[in-house]
Order: sequence, then C-alpha cells, then structure tokens
Amino acid sequence: MLTQEAEQTLLNSEIKPDLVKYLGTLNGCASALNNSTNPVKAALTMIAKPSFDQRFQAWLKRQTPVPPPPAEGQIEDEVDMLPKSKAFELED
Repeated sequence: MLTQEAEQTLLNSEIKPDLVKYLGTLNGCASALNNSTNPVKAALTMIAKPSFDQRFQAWLKRQTPVPPPPAEGQIEDEVDMLPKSKAFELED
C-alpha cells in the first residue's frame, strides 16, 4: 500500500489515478515507491516495462463494477419480453 505522501506525489505528477491505485496494490512496487527518493521516476520506470500494460489491463477488467441486480418489477418486465419459441410452448 502506498503512503499518502507517495500517492499524492504520483497524482500531482499527472500519472493517471488508476495507474497509481494499481501500483499501490502491488506490494513490491508500493514498497519501492514508498522508499524511493523520486517515486515519479520509479513509477514511470515500472510503467515502461513491457509486461506492465497487459497486467494493468487485466487488473482494470477485474475492477469493473458488477451491475446491480434488477429491481423487482424489472424482472417481470423482462420475462414478458422473452422471444416466442417452440421451446416455450406447452404440448397438449
């Protein structure tokens, strides 16, 4: 976890907030940034690594909020809109 000082320094340097948050979740990176005399330069070096973008994009996908469950009346509305299909017809 990043110290408040390191986090603020990175945000003030115009590094995107999502990148700062991600770097703070990586124990090794957070520790290095917290102890660095120049956390901005250290962060930019970490971000420039070839594998960084792929790992960051995967992390971003996991951060996407799950949509809330539909409201009670909304479920009934969606059920009424099911397509007509032989699978839904009852046989006599």
